[in-house]
Parts: sequence; C-alpha cells; structure tokens
Amino acid sequence: MEIVVQGIIRRRLRESGLVSEEIDDKPHIALTDHREVVFADEPDIGFYQNNKIIAAVEVKGGIDKAGVLERVGAAIKSLSRSKEKNPDSVTILILQEVSMTSQSIQDLQTNQNTVNHWFTVEDVLENEEKRKEVFTLLGI
Repeated sequence: MEIVVQGIIRRRLRESGLVSEEIDDKPHIALTDHREVVFADEPDIGFYQNNKIIAAVEVKGGIDKAGVLERVGAAIKSLSRSKEKNPDSVTILILQEVSMTSQSIQDLQTNQNTVNHWFTVEDVLENEEKRKEVFTLLGI
C-alpha cells in the first residue's frame, strides 16, 4: 500500500509542476518551492523545508484485524516523533478501511494532537475529494 500512495504523491508532484529535481530510484524529490519530499521508513513520506519536517505521512496496510491496534499504535509513535521535531507539522495517517475498528478510531481520536488527519487507503485511491484533501494538507 505504501508504494501505491507514494506513487500517487509522486505523480501529483510531477503533474503540478512542483518537481525541480528527481533522480530515479532515489528516495527524495526536490521541489520548486524549496521543500523536499523524502520517502523513507519514518515517516513513510516526509515533507521538509530548511531540513525541518513540515508534514509527515504514515501508511499502514494489512488486513489482519488482530494486528490493527499494533499498527495504529506504531503509526501514532512514528508521527509523534515528527511532532517532537516540529510541533506545527501536519501529520496524516492512511490505513486500510478494515483497520478502522471502533477501538482504533477511539485511539486516533484520543491522539488527535499527534495524528492530525486520517484517511483510509480506499478513500485515497477511489475518492477524488479525499485525495484532493490529502493533497491540500500536503500543499501539493
């Protein structure tokens, strides 16, 4: 799932004319507005300006209901590190719809200061309005 979401973001950056430098197989893209996008492990997708994180995206796939709370917990922990580095950074979690159990939703609501926005993978892939909302949050 992470690679699919990365692909959507890469395509949007190219289509928007925001890419100033992109080297195939490199995990970062320099943007015309002096931001940099880094595709890594933590966060999965990070937007930086002047080496300071300004937006972080975590993508959690998988359909194992038993592991949902563990995945949500790991995402919250990862996004909290971004918030520690820059409390003003925008944090986004994208996870499988099956992961949206009542307990995981409650955990996300409890941690809204850490996870500012969350979407399902299905919404990002299939719902143009939700996809545009993600793009707007990322400034792309």
